[in-house]
Amino acid sequence: MTEYTLITGATTGIGYELTMQFAKKNKNLILVARNNDQLIKIKNELEERHKIRVVCISKDLSKENSAEELIEEIKKQNLLIGVLVNNAGVGLVAEFYKSTIADSKKMIQLNIQTLTTLTHAFLPEMIKNKKGQILNVASAGGFQAGPYMAVYYATKAFVVSFSEALHEEVKEHNIFVTALCPGPVLTGFQQAAQFSEKQGPMHLSAYKVASDGIKGLDNNVAIVIPGWLTQLAIQLNRIFPRFMMRNILKKRLKQRVSLK
Repeated sequence: MTEYTLITGATTGIGYELTMQFAKKNKNLILVARNNDQLIKIKNELEERHKIRVVCISKDLSKENSAEELIEEIKKQNLLIGVLVNNAGVGLVAEFYKSTIADSKKMIQLNIQTLTTLTHAFLPEMIKNKKGQILNVASAGGFQAGPYMAVYYATKAFVVSFSEALHEEVKEHNIFVTALCPGPVLTGFQQAAQFSEKQGPMHLSAYKVASDGIKGLDNNVAIVIPGWLTQLAIQLNRIFPRFMMRNILKKRLKQRVSLK
């Protein structure tokens, strides 16, 4: 039975680069995103260039029951998932009390519930086949609290903890689970999260982040943090008091709020 790599949020940013790099590995793909026209464009390009099979599913995974609908569609087409890439995510820079509860629910739905639901759906078949890979795109923000991005940072903390625990649970079944935790990346995420940010020394390309993620997944590394500056910043959380790190991040994120 033909295996597929399922990638959510496949048309932009890190997701797009993951799509391109898995295609280069001659992986058949199931690409999920909201923009159907962009999905079809990528499908035609990759099938022509790499002679692989590409299935496109247009779906907004931030909506309630959307993950279940995706699972049902994949089952109807009798597609076997060998690699699951939970990349789709959303963020928002705002004072929590000024944001809408709908925005928070959307983040929790996409960043946590969809990721968990898809993982739970496809993991049993991987265990049955004694092989499989799961790459969950988290964030360096998952290692600390984020004033003015409180819900987003909290959701990514869930992804880090969930992935690390699952990594230990399933490695005896020859299943690889990796949390990819990038710092600043210049992608479409900033626009979606409603802030702009100038490129700095910590910023990495989406290509680099995707490449490090796939390399870490293939080597069954539990947590991948691209870029030595981001690695250093995360280590500082262990050295300095949490209140100090919160205040530093608060000042940085408050600048983003003022730019909106």
